[in-house]
Amino acid sequence: MDSEKRLSEHFSELQKLRMERKNWEKMKTGKNCSEMSVKLLETERTLGQANTEASLVNDALKRLEIENDRIRAEVAAFNLNASESERELKQVLKREKRYTKKLADVEKQSSILRSLCDEENQRVAVELERGLFLAETEAKETEAEMEAEK
Repeated sequence: MDSEKRLSEHFSELQKLRMERKNWEKMKTGKNCSEMSVKLLETERTLGQANTEASLVNDALKRLEIENDRIRAEVAAFNLNASESERELKQVLKREKRYTKKLADVEKQSSILRSLCDEENQRVAVELERGLFLAETEAKETEAEMEAEK
């Protein structure tokens, strides 16, 4: 296993050395110097374009991350506002329930007091009628006695 690995490494190194020798021989002969410089310039230009595009992509990514952070902050603020509103709503509903109960108690007490007032008014009216009847009766008796004395 180890020998296979070493053999593979040696084989790769041998191929690399052959390629270097071949390139060296080409350069030595000077056949492809201008061709290589054109390829090198083209590669540099392509690399420059790729770097520019990568820079633009990175800038766009940063803008998107900033926008994402802003949106997350807004969502957090909305959630906080919603929970605060919910808490306030619960308090208002609790107060409304308490005041509704108090109002029902007051209306019940008011109804009882009206009922008592009506009963008292009826009792007073009956007493007044009885008193009026007695007064009229006494007045008639007194008149009858006075006429009888005459």
